[in-house]
Amino acid sequence: MRKESLLKIIFSVIFLFVICSILFSSLENNETMIIIKNNSNENIGNLIVFSNNSEEYTIDCIGPHEAFEFEYSLNEFNENALNMKQVIGENRSNDYNILGYIDRAYKEIFIYIDSIDEDYILSIRVETF
Repeated sequence: MRKESLLKIIFSVIFLFVICSILFSSLENNETMIIIKNNSNENIGNLIVFSNNSEEYTIDCIGPHEAFEFEYSLNEFNENALNMKQVIGENRSNDYNILGYIDRAYKEIFIYIDSIDEDYILSIRVETF
């Protein structure tokens, strides 16, 4: 009798632990901190950061040698991509693929804009953590 009671208690504790783990993991914050650092000597404006499954985040202007940071939800970790667009005029924009495939949760994504050429093409480096 005692063995059966003890086994039921052990099973119940393990079951409760598994259920709690599943519930608390679903409450986990899936936000990624995105930091865009302008290493150039020029203002960079009209940037839009977006992914396949999320909303767009618009940045009006980042001054020379300044950084801009924000939290962004990448949502699903399958064939989702992180992109950035710079709108230059009414009929012109430049598109940049920041991460082509998101296969895990990222805590931080650093986007370094090192320079801008005469055609407004950005030279970009990316680091992820």
